[in-house]
Amino acid sequence: MAQDGLSKAHLRYWEEVIFQRRPGGNWWVQVQHAGRREKLSLGTPVKAAAAARARDTYHSLLAKGWDETLAEWRPQSVPRSNTTIGDFLAELKAKADLKPQTLEALRQSVAQDRVGYFRDRRRK
Repeated sequence: MAQDGLSKAHLRYWEEVIFQRRPGGNWWVQVQHAGRREKLSLGTPVKAAAAARARDTYHSLLAKGWDETLAEWRPQSVPRSNTTIGDFLAELKAKADLKPQTLEALRQSVAQDRVGYFRDRRRK
């Protein structure tokens, strides 16, 4: 057990407290600091690497706090675009030197793919 006198500076401590949500998946750690508890993915299925990252995360929390640590360890999400396929096709029509038949074929192909996607999802 991790409570067997091991310091949180030792990798062996972290090897005993990290966990996998599913076999073969990434390792996770649950960390508590300053009255806040979080479960964090360590981003690797390799136990030794995950233990080192868990230890580094904990030391970062002690030194920098939650906000700065999470900003470093969790990647920033890419902002979503509100551009639609119709917007894309309109811009393509205005800027690309394509035959109208090519644009129409592209539009129909996208429409068929979307119908198939939703039809297949209903079957599950």
